[in-house]
Amino acid sequence: MFEKSRELAETLLLSREKYMSMYWMTRCYRSLSDWDKVFEIFAEFETHGPAELESEDLAHMLQAKGYALKERRQALDAIEAFQLAETYARECGMHFMVCDDAIQRAHIHALLREYNVARDILLATLEYAREDASVPLAARVQMNLGRVYLQSGDFPAAIVTLEDAVSTLESIEDDQLNKEARLLRATAYGRNGDVARAEVLLAELDISLDPWDIEVRASIALARAIMSEDPSEVTVLHKKARALAANDGRHHFVHVVDINVAVMMAESGDLESAERLLRSVMESAEKFDDQDVINEARVRLASILVEVGRPDEALSMMSTLSIASFGDDALGWQRFALVQASALLCVGDVDEAEQSVTVIMNLDRSVSNLPMIAEAYWISSQVEEKRNGRTLRWERELSASVVMQLHAGNAELATERSRDLVPTAASGVTIPRTPLATPDALLDDITSENAE
Repeated sequence: MFEKSRELAETLLLSREKYMSMYWMTRCYRSLSDWDKVFEIFAEFETHGPAELESEDLAHMLQAKGYALKERRQALDAIEAFQLAETYARECGMHFMVCDDAIQRAHIHALLREYNVARDILLATLEYAREDASVPLAARVQMNLGRVYLQSGDFPAAIVTLEDAVSTLESIEDDQLNKEARLLRATAYGRNGDVARAEVLLAELDISLDPWDIEVRASIALARAIMSEDPSEVTVLHKKARALAANDGRHHFVHVVDINVAVMMAESGDLESAERLLRSVMESAEKFDDQDVINEARVRLASILVEVGRPDEALSMMSTLSIASFGDDALGWQRFALVQASALLCVGDVDEAEQSVTVIMNLDRSVSNLPMIAEAYWISSQVEEKRNGRTLRWERELSASVVMQLHAGNAELATERSRDLVPTAASGVTIPRTPLATPDALLDDITSENAE
């Protein structure tokens, strides 16, 4: 129908109507996942559209392009499209679209783990919404700002921001967004260590839900499972979350829950059950072409295979993957790079292992990145040990890994790995030692070296 509309508009020389038909065609093709057609239409639009359309129509077309690029995991191109759409939306005073484009840009930057950039975008957009005296828009932006604080590990800021967002959303009676904000608020309290307060908030939210709020109810069960320290309770909550999502046909959510369960199984030492569950997740996800789940399950399974001494199988499992496979999922590609490096190290390919972790070692040393960087430094220390033995470089990189694990709150792993830094009486290795710097000084030193 839209194709006929477009042909008629071209015949009658109606430029705006032609491009609006093209806009709706991209929406249809996108729902059919016919990406060749989607981007063919956008390419045609970019040839003459900018000269023939007003700001309002350009804002709509570029936003549609941004969503398509985001769905295809083309992060940088999507950011550019949303930025242009936002510029045109500002020109014609389309306040909702301005805020929506900014939220989408911030979301992509957060996926890339560029939390400071995401935060700054949302703070500027929050000021814009308040200047416009648009309370609903300001509340929506504030909720997303709270989410970024939560993702970046700034839990106190997340709590303050989300408390304000919840109050505003309650006052304007935006029930749907309010449920989401309340769930985020409870999660922030839990991550900040106030589990009792988080439980109260989750219970209040659960009671207030409508019968059709199945995904929120499943998310509550999953949030409780993450906070609980009772293994039997965790099992029950995971089963509840999974059953709710499965009954509602939410296959992706079911897969996410199953991966969480497999990770907990592996952490508790039941590697065999974790392996079986992850293989089952991969098989199920392939039926629904859920590539994000397939990629994560493969990497998680490869990690288990390395742990049980089957690094060749792990490398085979990841043979079709690369950093590009994860698009804008920064956490996904970082985990892949570390597991790949561990497997390569186990089979003796130290050069490839070193290459795989170098990109992780050079990440920004934010709180959220520290566990990944710490693991990369540990792998790099093992590479050095295999090449040259326990040298000063080995000691320095292992020390850096231990310090970063401590900063990230993983004292148990830091303690375990720090034992290698203490020579035993039986050891014939003598390492000329200099006084170990304080954790902050050591991290600053490493950061300045990498910047050179």
